[in-house]
Amino acid sequence: MTKTKRITAILLAMLLLLSTIAMVACVPTFSVTKGNTVNGTFKLTVDNKQAQIAKQGATIEVIPSPSQNYEVDRVYYTYAGSTDETNVANTDRKYTFEMPASNITVYVSFKPTQTVVEPTAYTLTKGSTVNGTLSVVAGGKQVDTSVTIDKNTAIEVTAVADNGYLVSEVYYILQGGDKVLLASDSNDVYKLSMPQGNITIYATFVKTTSENNFTFELSEDGQYYSLTEYIGSDTDVVIPTTYNGLPVTHIEISAFGSTSIKSVFIPNSITYIGYSAFNTCESLTKVTFQNNSKLQTIDSGAFGSTALTEIRIPASVETIGEQAFDSSFSLASITFEPNSNLKQILGNAFGATAITTITIPASVTEIVSPFMSCEKLVSVVFEEGSQVKEIGDYYFMGCISLKSIVIPSSVTTISSQYPFLQCDALDTIYYGGDLSSRVTLANRPTTGTVYIITAKANKQVTIGTTMQTACPQSVTDKLNK
Repeated sequence: MTKTKRITAILLAMLLLLSTIAMVACVPTFSVTKGNTVNGTFKLTVDNKQAQIAKQGATIEVIPSPSQNYEVDRVYYTYAGSTDETNVANTDRKYTFEMPASNITVYVSFKPTQTVVEPTAYTLTKGSTVNGTLSVVAGGKQVDTSVTIDKNTAIEVTAVADNGYLVSEVYYILQGGDKVLLASDSNDVYKLSMPQGNITIYATFVKTTSENNFTFELSEDGQYYSLTEYIGSDTDVVIPTTYNGLPVTHIEISAFGSTSIKSVFIPNSITYIGYSAFNTCESLTKVTFQNNSKLQTIDSGAFGSTALTEIRIPASVETIGEQAFDSSFSLASITFEPNSNLKQILGNAFGATAITTITIPASVTEIVSPFMSCEKLVSVVFEEGSQVKEIGDYYFMGCISLKSIVIPSSVTTISSQYPFLQCDALDTIYYGGDLSSRVTLANRPTTGTVYIITAKANKQVTIGTTMQTACPQSVTDKLNK
């Protein structure tokens, strides 16, 4: 290349560089000014840097710092006589927007912090009723329609059914829509404390089925009647509490057996439900026990082979007989009222039902093979303070979905007669007591390990050929509580 050409190339490069510098210099910038604030300050950055000028499209970030007892009210900017806050985005208390093609002034205003004062008094309303009356006393004063009272004020409710009706439910609706059922004391008084929120108290009543639909038998001592047979055609049945002026206390053997009833309301006068009383009622889907039930015994087969999907056992029940709910294949939920007095659950009481979990009340002392063929049963929980002494023969036989169980420390014996027969999914048995008997597991798959983890590390508990004496601390702590 000649000297002349080299000089020409250099001159052209210099001209190109000067042109680029000129173009960059011509990109307009605009001022960014912080406006005055009171009751707080704020930090302002341009593309994450402190600056007082910005190009169009740059990111402006505002971080407010309110004074004590104040909070952000508005973040906005002014330009060319206009105000804009619609384009300001709030993310985690940081406000950002794009720089417009104009000089701007950024402002932040603050306002006193809103203090939410919870009310201390709420409105209690007495709901309307039909087929009975409702009485509400709050703080010792009768409530006619509604009253405003303090939280935790004592409330007493009584419900009286008209002739031919029974009290079904007493409950309140809490502001927001929650329904809360109330339980009565032995004098049929429903007591509660005013909750946090407005409530309306209601009572509902059910019409008793005519006495002509039943046959009754007078007891030998002439003190009560037993319902011996249902001869009616109604599918929804409400059992009467009295007959000829005396209480109806017993439902006898097969009284409803194989009938087409769909629901039954059992009054709190009933103390005994007899052998197969509702057995093979294949359309029976609902059993309701009146509040403050006095029922003591659900005898063998009482609700076997029904279409029940759930049952709530009254706290007064002491004995559930053999096969009481056996082969009620749709029965998926069995629960017990609080403060249960249940003592006995006898042979296969819940066998071949659809329960997936069940909690055994602490009051229970005797259980005999209760869960045979409960193929969906995954979990069994014994309440704290359980008094169960033995896991007996064929206890969980056929519970093919049962994966683990916590055996209460009250248990002193686990039967050698296959308590976990065909429990194919069983992985772990947690135990916190002082067990010395050998545990036999039969007909299990050859894969997987089944063992007892015992909190008594000096005890060797043998299951087949597998032995485990160590217990994870978390399990030990749980079992020894």
